[in-house]
Amino acid sequence: TKIVGGQSVPNLKYPWFVALVSPTALSTMSVSCGGSLITSRHVITAAHCFPRDQGGSPEELYRVVFELVDRCSNPYVPNSAISKVDINPGYNPQTLGGDVAIVTLEQSVPYTPICLPPRNSMKIGEAIIIGFGSTLVKSTYPCTIQEARVNIFSRGQCARSGLAPEYSTIPGTICAGLRRGGVDSCDGDSGGPMQSVGPGGIYTIQGLVSFGEGCARRNLPGVYTQVSAYRDFIDGIISSSGAGGDSVGGDIGSTIVPTPQRPLTPLEVFLQGLGFFKPNKNQYPSSSYHLYTRGDQSNPLYPQQNQFSSGRNQMYPYGNQYYSRWNQPSANRNNVYSHALSQT
Repeated sequence: TKIVGGQSVPNLKYPWFVALVSPTALSTMSVSCGGSLITSRHVITAAHCFPRDQGGSPEELYRVVFELVDRCSNPYVPNSAISKVDINPGYNPQTLGGDVAIVTLEQSVPYTPICLPPRNSMKIGEAIIIGFGSTLVKSTYPCTIQEARVNIFSRGQCARSGLAPEYSTIPGTICAGLRRGGVDSCDGDSGGPMQSVGPGGIYTIQGLVSFGEGCARRNLPGVYTQVSAYRDFIDGIISSSGAGGDSVGGDIGSTIVPTPQRPLTPLEVFLQGLGFFKPNKNQYPSSSYHLYTRGDQSNPLYPQQNQFSSGRNQMYPYGNQYYSRWNQPSANRNNVYSHALSQT
């Protein structure tokens, strides 16, 4: 998402946010599109991120990159190959109606997915847009991910805005922005999320950046794909791939991170007694960063590095994996996978 009028996002605030990057651009992290994890293996993004005339299949042309907070100073971020891309069959590249696609990853990833909205629901009010891109129209792209707050318009407000009628009345879209202008998503990294925050700090994806008339102009809101209008398509892809598992973002209020579905080992019982292990913890603590050992063959997201974390704090479950809470200060506190209790 090309954010105009936003600010830098601190640390890994939105773990579900991903970037689509060409394999040849991994060294420079030139972002093509944004997206959001909605299960441990599925990413939702815009269909127009995959034009038919690219000269290759989407699976060959893109990698999905995680933890990209600062694309200029963090070259060692995990990324995944794409198994397949499903374009909404109702997508119209001329009008950009139905502008939604689901990317299936080759492997599951240990990041918190964002929740999906209920079918055909309509959220009105404040939302947050995030992504990489220029902070001013036609300027250079910033190093750090940006966020900004916008208002979701009602359908009547959208129709009464300055948008041309053919843009403000497309089925399955919603408008968002500020009437005075100055804050908006823009061209560049489409497909990123427009998300709302509910009780308990639960984030729900309401829209996907699709298009607009200019950027951040007065009375010209951006146009977003309404995610709730495409739940049948989204759920069908997830179900057909059989890869959703327990880590599905689901509807509002769903458990974000699953608890382990097996008996505790003697070592885990011992750690639980010491207070270092909480088997019923159902989501990551908001103040923690989760460490993974880099270079481990069981975690191909980190092929570049070969070092272990020295963090020794609280253990949190994610499926059958366990993660330590790292409180040591660092200039680069990104996710590093810890594959065994003895190595945390």
